[in-house]
Amino acid sequence: MFDKKTVSIEWGGKTLTLETGQIARQADGAVLATYGETVVLCAVTAAKSVREGQGVSAGEGAPGFFGAYGQWMMTPPPSWDDLAWFTSEWGGPCMAKGVMRIDDARRAADAGFSAISVSNHGGNNLDGTPSPLRVLHGIASEVGDRVEVVLDGGVRRGGDVAKAVALGARAVMIGRAYLWGLAANGQAGVENVLDVLRNGLDSALLGSGVASVHDLRESDIVVPEGFHLRLGDAG
Repeated sequence: MFDKKTVSIEWGGKTLTLETGQIARQADGAVLATYGETVVLCAVTAAKSVREGQGVSAGEGAPGFFGAYGQWMMTPPPSWDDLAWFTSEWGGPCMAKGVMRIDDARRAADAGFSAISVSNHGGNNLDGTPSPLRVLHGIASEVGDRVEVVLDGGVRRGGDVAKAVALGARAVMIGRAYLWGLAANGQAGVENVLDVLRNGLDSALLGSGVASVHDLRESDIVVPEGFHLRLGDAG
């Protein structure tokens, strides 16, 4: 059994002292939780339930994995008003993950997000959903001047990174690739995965005659006719 520790954080103009594993509900509706020596603002779904008068009480112990998962599954999805409230309360950089439509990208920017992740969650929620790469260009061209656009999904080699950047992504998330390296060889495995991706990206740039990743454009890659999708585009 670990000894309980305390951690302090500035919130709402005052200093809060929380014990590890504690969830604290604030008057402004925020839910703070401590994990080790880290304080985090809980997920929007948890904050939403508190905003609506449900959820945890101040000082209540942190739920276990299945308790937290059950609460998440039973909480109605947040509305765009909830997300705007969340970004306002958070007050810092914040990314919306799972954006696949142009209208949702606009809503995310309007709600105050500083970044969006163009992602289909690996097809876990709907296995027939299009590849994020197919909707990336339309989303990036629409909101890329307002938020950072990141691609998530299907990145397995450096050439995939080059394609994503050429189509408007600021960066990519590599998801499963680093987990494979971690499972195989711990930190060294993750470092090897990053080396493989970097070397592959360098090779793609060299083969394309492009000096820097910052110079990549759509004209540097071959895009099949009909490849781009503009989901949720009302014109």
